Parts: sequence; structure tokens; C-alpha cells
Amino acid sequence: MLAIGDIIGRPGREAIAKLVPQLRRELSIDLVVANGENAAGGFGLTPKIADDLFGLGIDVLTSGNHIWDQREMLTGFDHRPILRPHNYPAGAPGKGWYCHDLGEKGQVLIGNVQGQLFMPPIESAFKAADEILRQGGGTRVVLMDIHAEATSEKIAMGWHLDGRASFVFGTDRQASLQRFLTGVPYRFKVADGPVQFNSVLARIDALSGKAASIERVDREIAAL
Repeated sequence: MLAIGDIIGRPGREAIAKLVPQLRRELSIDLVVANGENAAGGFGLTPKIADDLFGLGIDVLTSGNHIWDQREMLTGFDHRPILRPHNYPAGAPGKGWYCHDLGEKGQVLIGNVQGQLFMPPIESAFKAADEILRQGGGTRVVLMDIHAEATSEKIAMGWHLDGRASFVFGTDRQASLQRFLTGVPYRFKVADGPVQFNSVLARIDALSGKAASIERVDREIAAL
């Protein structure tokens, strides 16, 4: 499976169009998961953009606190494999886990949780991850996206799920330095120039649920 970091605006979407179909063929990829919460101009996601990304070869979209930035998404989860963090209140639209069927290779449980450090107030990501595993009903291959600011929180989640998840990956690449320095909310802008495509490829044994290898897959393409 291939896990792609936050897709940022039109440049990110165009990078997906250029690279994902090619990588699926080149690396014999069975499943592509990407964080899509900033795909709409760098703020949120819309159902149409989500459908476009699915058409380009992404199987499941995860998200974070910016999933709510576009009001269309309040009703955009239905019948789409789009996740919002599982540790949002139960009344929030959408759900935080999804089982993807790979046919003869079995099912994959994909979970999405959000960190608490430097993020909006929310329930424990660790308890939410445990709940996702319970909902998965013993699915062997388990992928977990922790959307968080703090590297330490992402590493802690890896240790928390050690031996219970096949692959834990962290997203949210936002440059938050200005907010840390001033305490004032800082509006992020979609960058110009060359586009950096960052992802991680995990090869997972379907019977044991253990990752046999994990490697970075990064590409840089000229400004689109």
C-alpha cells in the first residue's frame, strides 16, 4: 500500500494525476491512501474533488481538522471512502474507519485519528485508535493515519499500536512556526514552484498482517 501525505490545493491534485497511475503500475500497488483535507485550495475538501481523486487511483481519503473547512463536506461523506478523525464526537458527519476489500488478498482496516497537541480540543487519539481496532473485528492488515502537529505524538501512537497495526503513518505538513511564535492564527497559502510528492510504500504480509518493508517514495516535479 502507498500512503500519501496531505494533498495541497491544485498543485497537489495535479501531482496526483501525474504520478499515482504511474506509481500503481510501477510498484504493483494494491491500495492507495492519501490525506485529502487540504485538497480544495489548501482548505478542506469537496465531494467533487474527492471523486476526481478517486478517479485518479486513490482508494481511501483520510483527513483532519480542516475536513470541515468546506461546508459541502458536511453531507459529502455518504457512499464515499472518506474518513474524518474517529475521535471527533459521535454526532459529527462521517466515520473514522473503513474496511477496504482486496478480494483474494482479504480486507484492510484503515483508521484515522487526530492528535491533541497544538490542535483543537478533541478526545484521546489513543482511545480512538483502540476503538477502531475493536470495530475492525480482528482484521489482520490494519493501517492508521494519525493527523497531528507533534512528531512525539505520532511516534507515541506507533508504540501504542506496536504489534496491533501493520502500519502507522502521520500526516499534516503545515508550517506552523508563525502560530507558535505569535499565538495568532496564520492562514496557510498554497506554495508556488516545484511540487514535492511525498509518500511511503509499505509491503504487508496478508496472512500475518506484519509489514515486510517500509520505504519512502518521493518525487519532485516542475511547477505545474
